[in-house]
Amino acid sequence: MKTEIKNKQFLLDGKPFRILSGEMHYFRIPREYWRDRLLKLKACGLNTVATYMPWNLHERTPGKFDFSGMLDVRAFLELADELGIKVLLRPGPYICSEWEFGGFPAWLLAVKGLRLRCSEPQYMGFVERYFKAVFEQVKEFYTRNIIMLQIENGYASYGNDMAYYNFLKKLVDDSGYQNVVIAADGDSDTRISTEVPEGVWRTLMCGNENPVPQLEFNQSEQPDMPQFIVEYWNGQHMSTGQPIRPRDPVLIVENLRKALEWGAHINLYMFHGGTNFGFQNGAMASLDGWSSQLITSYDMAAPVSEAGDVRELYRMYRPLFAKFNPEFSLDTPVPPDCPKAAYGEVSLTEFAPLSANLDALSVNTTESPCPLTLEEIGGDYGFVRYTTHLKPQTFTLPVKVVGLADRAWVFYNGKFVKHLWKGNESFAVETGKGGTLEIIVENMSRTNFFCNTEHNHKGITDGVILNGQQFQHGWTTSAMPMEDTSKVVYGPLPEFPVKDNIGFFRAEFEIADAPADTFLYVPAGNRGFCRINGIILGRYDKSGPFHTLYVPAPFLRKGKNTVEVFEYDNLGRPAVQLLDHPLVGGF
Repeated sequence: MKTEIKNKQFLLDGKPFRILSGEMHYFRIPREYWRDRLLKLKACGLNTVATYMPWNLHERTPGKFDFSGMLDVRAFLELADELGIKVLLRPGPYICSEWEFGGFPAWLLAVKGLRLRCSEPQYMGFVERYFKAVFEQVKEFYTRNIIMLQIENGYASYGNDMAYYNFLKKLVDDSGYQNVVIAADGDSDTRISTEVPEGVWRTLMCGNENPVPQLEFNQSEQPDMPQFIVEYWNGQHMSTGQPIRPRDPVLIVENLRKALEWGAHINLYMFHGGTNFGFQNGAMASLDGWSSQLITSYDMAAPVSEAGDVRELYRMYRPLFAKFNPEFSLDTPVPPDCPKAAYGEVSLTEFAPLSANLDALSVNTTESPCPLTLEEIGGDYGFVRYTTHLKPQTFTLPVKVVGLADRAWVFYNGKFVKHLWKGNESFAVETGKGGTLEIIVENMSRTNFFCNTEHNHKGITDGVILNGQQFQHGWTTSAMPMEDTSKVVYGPLPEFPVKDNIGFFRAEFEIADAPADTFLYVPAGNRGFCRINGIILGRYDKSGPFHTLYVPAPFLRKGKNTVEVFEYDNLGRPAVQLLDHPLVGGF
């Protein structure tokens, strides 16, 4: 298989090929559902699937690579090839994608002098190591179904280091890849013009408006090339506490029709969004201080929902793509939606207070004069714990945390003192005869976009000041990834409603038959995260817009199942509900 661009046409084995693609990410979808989602893509009239690759999960520990389970990109490519689907591979190293730290591994932040997305030597060395590991996994598909490979992502929205850009292109070339290489950006006459390495196809990102003016602008910039909207935004990302603003599917389809009639190649972003399982949701932060935490669901209001159900937008797309894909028939059957089940209300029966289980949850414990960031002790996601000893004082001791990222809970001698967040980092302690001060800081997620992504250290970045007078020295810092709760000690429930008693609530429930997809709801919760059978589903927040967490059937089992709820604030009553539909505001 060979792809190339000649005479303003994209050619596959020497013949014109119209790229009709949909984006879905293998790492956001349970492996057991890859086939279902790919078949739905093909049944929509598409011929290509696009996927990012998350460096942070593939190389979570420096030099140790993971391509297993939901990260088995080779198996995903093999399945696409079996189904006759071509692939646009987008390995980064930066992916954005509303994903934690834009796909960068957190350990990069602990390397002194390292600068991201430029020709800084340390960074380029790590990128080379990662790319070589990636290419080793995917190179057998260079001549099978990888018709395009993208380097970087939206680089004009970050930098202009051509030494770095050319370095990425050379890594691809040196791997033996000989097909089309692309770059992705959202160009217009109001942006700094994008420069790309020689031989790289410059493509567009757009979709919130009529795309034809951008296509024509890009055509004027590269008149000898076809035009490709590598991200046609037919959905929307979703932020915690912000309402969903539904987009008109008629307008989405109409603008897509204009682009197709103009002659553009298309990739729908997203075709199927999936889920940011664990703590992999991203965040946004502007240079002027505005910030937003993205949610666990990556539903994106896409044509195929988070749980794999086809929407009206999907049904509207099919006849449109039938006009532009001569190999597609509307008689192609659409796979049915996956079964859903309501398992009812489950009473939480046990409680493990955080303050009594800090040692059981702590790893990578390090002593130092000053608080260390999560990255400095080799941590990445979850929480970071700070412990110090305060001497007795004859007055109420004011304490201020300087450089809090992101929110924290303070305990003194095992008793809760205060909940802290940015803009509210001060508290006071009656020291008595002296004692142990514990500050537990949550990594709410690292920002994934814009020119400030290097400012993503988590925990306490500066220090803790006593009495507005002196830094407190003598700290023990520990990571708390919350992935292993086997040593957590549970006991009886406290009195309800629970207030200011952060910790785990647990229960078991039975499934009599083969499990089906379900949706976990904490009706009396405020905010926190949930685990099912040891898997972190993600975060919940009463402010929405998603009030449930998607629980795929492969995460469940016939017979006994265990649910754990880690509530941050106040739990009104000890119960969760397992529903057969999501609770969502806005669409």
